[in-house]
Amino acid sequence: MGDIRLLTEQPIFDRNTTAEKLVTLIKGTHDRISKAVPPTAPGFKLLVQITLTPRNRPKFEMLPKGEPPQKQLLESISESLKKAPDLRSKTDSLLLQIDFTVSGANR
Repeated sequence: MGDIRLLTEQPIFDRNTTAEKLVTLIKGTHDRISKAVPPTAPGFKLLVQITLTPRNRPKFEMLPKGEPPQKQLLESISESLKKAPDLRSKTDSLLLQIDFTVSGANR
């Protein structure tokens, strides 16, 4: 896992969730991606943007960096992320990004 960027101001995050819940979401996201990638998959970089709202499950958007992986692999990751922890904000929308280096061989 690479950089984690909060795109919403820190005080707004503090009002809407806890650091512990955010860590659980980030680790859960990492686990879901790892489980979706077969051991034979070539490595690639993936930017995942997560939107948290009070009313809906987390929304995951993905952008591969560099050589794009097969569409089927991205679909598998997307399906897996639908099972990530259901963290919702209290009142405001929250946005964060995580850089992942994805490789089936690194599991």
